[in-house]
Amino acid sequence: MIKKPGDVFNFLGFIGFFGFITTILEAWVAGEFSGFSNIKPGISSWTVASNFIGMAVVNFICYTIIPFFISRSGATLLNLSNVTTIIWSMLSDILIFDGPFYPLCVVAFAIELIGIVLFSFK
Repeated sequence: MIKKPGDVFNFLGFIGFFGFITTILEAWVAGEFSGFSNIKPGISSWTVASNFIGMAVVNFICYTIIPFFISRSGATLLNLSNVTTIIWSMLSDILIFDGPFYPLCVVAFAIELIGIVLFSFK
């Protein structure tokens, strides 16, 4: 569908841009922004807003880097790397919310790392 190889970066960039717009519209329709009315006493609205802004900036950076990652390493390695977000989510849950530790996540993480290493040897 993309006629010139140089158009890939523009195509993926627009996917990220329109994905951002779609996410904002979906959050607005689903009422996700009503969470600002449920802020605990002592926590400023700016703190909550800065968390949303920080997440948007990180997503923008990630979606900007993805075309370069895909052109260098390929979509398969990108997908394998994205699967490792589960372990980072578990670690964040443990450190921030005192969540439980799941030993099976460590096994899955090791299998994912083996897959990434094996794929990178191709």
